[in-house]
Amino acid sequence: TVQVIEELIQLAKEINEAKPPEGLTDEEFAFYQALVQNESTVRELGHPTLRALAHELTDELRKSATINWQTRKSARAEMMAMITVSLARHSYPPDAKKETVDRVVEQAELLADNWAFEHP
Repeated sequence: TVQVIEELIQLAKEINEAKPPEGLTDEEFAFYQALVQNESTVRELGHPTLRALAHELTDELRKSATINWQTRKSARAEMMAMITVSLARHSYPPDAKKETVDRVVEQAELLADNWAFEHP
């Protein structure tokens, strides 16, 4: 069992360095990478759950993006709360949440201005 888990962790590391896995867009893959940084999370939740979470985060953050949200404290706090709720809904381990929220926000900041122009 330990060997299988170690092999899965190695696979996760290889996926992080590779192109997006089938079924994930580049944007979803960016969030997926932020989610799998914590090895214990990969063990606990598994890749299917983390993929679903990456998809959900991408969709929710894209819909909520406004121009320059990352510079407005209230909008930024709203995005962070949304991320935290999504993580909790998927039983993301509490010990890894803070760092993961920060990583997801960093990814969202890179994509947010483009998203803001996608909807009226």
